[in-house]
Amino acid sequence: MELIMGPWPWYVGGGIVALVMIALILLGRSFGFSSNFRNICSALGAGNTCSFFDFDWRKQKWNLLFLVGAVIGGFLSAHFLSNNQVPQISAATIAKLNELGFESAGKEYVPSEIFKTMNLKKYNTVISRGAFDWFWYTLRWWMYIRTCNFRVE
Repeated sequence: MELIMGPWPWYVGGGIVALVMIALILLGRSFGFSSNFRNICSALGAGNTCSFFDFDWRKQKWNLLFLVGAVIGGFLSAHFLSNNQVPQISAATIAKLNELGFESAGKEYVPSEIFKTMNLKKYNTVISRGAFDWFWYTLRWWMYIRTCNFRVE
């Protein structure tokens, strides 16, 4: 268990990702989390209004399963397979970060001086930011779907 919970070198994770990518290419599969957004939109019926989403999304179930597995795996590894390790940085870097006002440098995984201002418990921030994001994404997709209907194929 110590082998799994300990830090892994970058080349191990990178090698595993590269092997998965090569295997998918050899199997003729397209890989990407962004393509899952297209699959989800197609499954929810966006193909009725735009030909870009009009395809058989069931053939891409494996990619949706990969997305769900990545989310579940990330949750499990963050909550059960990590022991809240603090990255090892040099004493000179810690001293320089302390001078810049980051007192949590070398003591925490992420600098609390940055992330404590992004507190999601403040409902005003969540509501206003969520409303802005919802409006922006809705506007973008509405414009895309409107132009999609006039596209010559």
